[in-house]
Amino acid sequence: MRCILSLLSTCHRIAGTSHPDAPSSFIMANGVTFHMLEAGTGPPLLLLHGGGLTLDLWRSLIAQAAGRFHIYAIDTRGHGQTNNPDQRFSYQLLAADAAAIITALNLDRPMVAGYSDGGTTALLLAVSHPGLLHAVIVAGATNQVATHPHHFAGLHDAFGTGRAGTITDADLDTFTLSRPEAARHLAHLHHRDNNPTHWRSLLKQLWPMWTTPLTITRDQLRTIKTPMLVLLADHDDFADVKDAVFLSEQIPTSQLAILPGATHSVFHDRPELLNTLVLDFLDAQTT
Repeated sequence: MRCILSLLSTCHRIAGTSHPDAPSSFIMANGVTFHMLEAGTGPPLLLLHGGGLTLDLWRSLIAQAAGRFHIYAIDTRGHGQTNNPDQRFSYQLLAADAAAIITALNLDRPMVAGYSDGGTTALLLAVSHPGLLHAVIVAGATNQVATHPHHFAGLHDAFGTGRAGTITDADLDTFTLSRPEAARHLAHLHHRDNNPTHWRSLLKQLWPMWTTPLTITRDQLRTIKTPMLVLLADHDDFADVKDAVFLSEQIPTSQLAILPGATHSVFHDRPELLNTLVLDFLDAQTT
């Protein structure tokens, strides 16, 4: 429970804060109208947040990185202020969205940093679009989703159910009663003027993706030539350190960072260390 509450409260606390050079705008790509925050100058950097969160998760990093990179932070489909016309989710679709955003923005081999669902998206993007990216950060994710009991235990701790397939209205009612602060944060982050309970629909749409096994195979990983940082907390609630080690070992151009004393909520647990590792890696790719 602490993991999801920490992440949501981190997003909620800084939502709406602004960087002086970070105008908010919208861009059409892959049939979706994406909400985007743009800041800074320098090599292009695309930021992809985790499921159930928003681009606000990256505000601390943006404040530090805007002097070195031209940053594009995206509310992914269905999240924050971005729509999801067909109400579908899959990691392959999110990767297609990211590729379409890069094309729509006319970015030349950007670096991409993704966290949790965004990390899985970034990894799939590196597999499916070789040569498109200059460098990749896969944070809070590995090459596997929903393949271990540990993942489902993390879902149960966060949402009160680890059942595969669907999350029901009854589950969400129980979640709201037992985790009222988390529910308030979700409602704030994903509020729609005509639908203040949009967060419930969002979780229902995300749940099949979160609970359907996905494995990016060894052979697929070995095709990746893009420099990559694999970053995982030592006590991540959903992914296992051994899977992060495996992922890094398959990609000769990768580096591995295990954050000590942290959970899946690394943005809350170790924000300074997280930003330092991310920026050190990104800076090394531009020298």
